[in-house]
Amino acid sequence: MNKHSRIATIATITLLIATMTAGCSKKNENRGAAQADPSPERASAETRSAAASLTQSRCAREQRCENVGPGKKYSSVDDCDTQIGRDWREDLNSRECSRGINQQELDDCLSQIRNEDCGNPFDSLERIAACRQGMICQD
Repeated sequence: MNKHSRIATIATITLLIATMTAGCSKKNENRGAAQADPSPERASAETRSAAASLTQSRCAREQRCENVGPGKKYSSVDDCDTQIGRDWREDLNSRECSRGINQQELDDCLSQIRNEDCGNPFDSLERIAACRQGMICQD
């Protein structure tokens, strides 16, 4: 698979995830108080899913900005997934997000990552205001 096909594939996957999570967000708004305090297992699953979505979006951005490849910030897509995924799983975890993920805030964060200019440094989740842990985690 060439570089452009891989970028297109990652962009398509990211768009599908964003579309699915937006639909889930609307569905979850109607569930009421039963969702107010999810089980630890549910919170853990939500944070893992959020970290995976953030990692995919961030690596798609890094590819778009030509930061992935031999001699670049990330030597490969797998290297990007490994490094960024590790960092974001540490930032978003079920201990810190014990009530789960605020889907609307996650969607806002993913949108800002997709639109982040290549000239801006992006070395942590906290760099973009919408991506701060306090915004993405449920109150």
